[in-house]
Amino acid sequence: MTIPKDVETLIEEQAEREHNQWMEWSKVVASEVSSERRARWEKLWVPYSELSEEAKDRDREYAEPLRAALQSYALHLAGKLEQPQGEPAVTDYYWGFQEALKESRAAILQAAGITNEV
Repeated sequence: MTIPKDVETLIEEQAEREHNQWMEWSKVVASEVSSERRARWEKLWVPYSELSEEAKDRDREYAEPLRAALQSYALHLAGKLEQPQGEPAVTDYYWGFQEALKESRAAILQAAGITNEV
């Protein structure tokens, strides 16, 4: 199954949110870590768009459960899956995004390669 670019965009946007969340948290706890760690962190306290691809990949890892959640939800909407399945992170994403995803039903079905004809 191929994932359309719009799902990739969703994942990239989630990776950016993950980075922003980490950045805010790391600034709060920075005084509690070693000076070496703080120095490493400070180099990453930049907008997501300015990160290296390697640094972005670390944020993308945390956003990746969204892909499985979208696929699971699309199958659920299509009546091919009674409940979302997967690792706890996947089901957490599913339930967390359920209301927002309802608004994008057609796009989600398309992302999972499922037509509206079930």
